[in-house]
Amino acid sequence: MGKINEGREASKARLEKEIGCAFPHGITDIIFEFLVAFDAHNIPQEKITEMCKKVGVSSSGHKKLVAARLLANEFDRLDRKKNSKF
Repeated sequence: MGKINEGREASKARLEKEIGCAFPHGITDIIFEFLVAFDAHNIPQEKITEMCKKVGVSSSGHKKLVAARLLANEFDRLDRKKNSKF
């Protein structure tokens, strides 16, 4: 069990370094769990690339990194939408 937790913590730390700045509070546990779930799904690379092209984010890198970009983009879009109503 210890090695699994160490692997998860290393993965979370790597994501924090690679894209943590895209999230106001960094890679929280909830965000990390979402990214792990996204990574666990057998989504074809073509579908991931299509999702990225649709919203204008890079599809390069490992699945969790790409998922983080997509998630950060969606948070940003929702924030802009919320702020534009006033």
